[in-house]
Amino acid sequence: MNSILFKKKLKAFSLHLLTSLIIFGLIFIWIQQYLYPSIYFTMAGGIQGVLLVFFVDVFLGPLLTFMVYNPLKQKKEIITDFSVIIIVQLAALTYGLNIVYQEHPKLVVLYQYGNAILIKQSEYASSDEFKNIPLEEMPKIAGIPSVSYLVHNGKPILGNPLQNPKLLNSADSETRKHIENSQKNQLFLQELEAKHGKGITIALMGKYTGAYVLLSKDFKLISTFGEQPLN
Repeated sequence: MNSILFKKKLKAFSLHLLTSLIIFGLIFIWIQQYLYPSIYFTMAGGIQGVLLVFFVDVFLGPLLTFMVYNPLKQKKEIITDFSVIIIVQLAALTYGLNIVYQEHPKLVVLYQYGNAILIKQSEYASSDEFKNIPLEEMPKIAGIPSVSYLVHNGKPILGNPLQNPKLLNSADSETRKHIENSQKNQLFLQELEAKHGKGITIALMGKYTGAYVLLSKDFKLISTFGEQPLN
């Protein structure tokens, strides 16, 4: 490959890369701020989603441009090449974004024994159990609606956690017993509550990591601590 051809290929690659980076930046904001807000970016797979989009949008398209572009081709051939590249890139990006969307956290389910789990979009959409929950009326934990889950006479009862203080007290009590097993986490919790007042603790399990979460009495996120990967 002669130097002139290489420079022109590099220029086409750079222009495509710049455009892809701008698009990636907008997608990154959407993922971080809306799909995987706050603590869920690491716990629920936001980082993995961003890496997937980065590979498809920023790496794949410009690389194909560098490989295929040849200024010596006829204009019609060049347009055809770029059209194919754009179609391939958009198809791959659409597929990647759909995965990211289907995996994003939709609901936090809180159990009376202190554990809370994240329900992702695909699980929420396919479950009749959660479909009738008025999410807009549920208290949010760091931007994601939450619901309490009790089993009574063998049947699940889902409701607003703030309207079930007994469940919250039970969850908080059980979580604190686990926190006492780690001096580091116990000291961190003491420091937080010395500054913000006594709150509600839960053990939240995401897709990739789990962490202790300290909430205020009105369910505002104070902090997370003790985050660890899930095996």
